[in-house]
Amino acid sequence: MDRNNRQGDPFPNPEIPSFDETGLPVPPWVKYPNIPSGSIGWRMGLGEDYLSKFASLYCAQKRQAQVRVLRKYPEPQGWEGFYHRIKR
Repeated sequence: MDRNNRQGDPFPNPEIPSFDETGLPVPPWVKYPNIPSGSIGWRMGLGEDYLSKFASLYCAQKRQAQVRVLRKYPEPQGWEGFYHRIKR
């Protein structure tokens, strides 16, 4: 089966970029929209790798850039408190 045609594939093809057009890192729910919050997909493989990468990128930014991410990409249902948790 052609990977482009598989509905619900957790890893979109073509891949969603890790940064948006303004240079902000995209949060996990944007990068991999088909992996639900709390899924094992975030605890292993590509999901885990990206979750760790995003947390590092986000925490390394100045507060002003973090606020831009928060405003552009608010936490959707199921992801409440995400930004607060990764700052620890």
